[in-house]
Amino acid sequence: MNTRSLRRSGRFAALAVFMVTGVTAHAQSLRCQGALAEVGDTKYAVLQKCGEPAFKDGFCKPLEVWVPTGRGGYRVPPQALPCQWVDEWSYNPGPGYFVAIVRFESGAVSGIRTGDRVR
Repeated sequence: MNTRSLRRSGRFAALAVFMVTGVTAHAQSLRCQGALAEVGDTKYAVLQKCGEPAFKDGFCKPLEVWVPTGRGGYRVPPQALPCQWVDEWSYNPGPGYFVAIVRFESGAVSGIRTGDRVR
């Protein structure tokens, strides 16, 4: 194999890795009107930086608790526990871009991910 084909196959491998990992990657920040909304920001801070979202949703995330015992512990059934409220705000950047979904847990941004591409 010559040097040229090695370079070409190396580029192909790098592109393949990028494509595979890029699909599952999550954004850790969201650029809005020159400001940056990040993990740890409050709802108020995100509203100041990005304005009102296109869509708001929320759900009650079941908490899991493991109670230690002598033989490794056991999980408390979810129906016996309270849940944690989670809000998700969706921002629509316009046609051709991906929707940004900002997740809030305990009143602060816990994650930012991309949704579907806007048509």
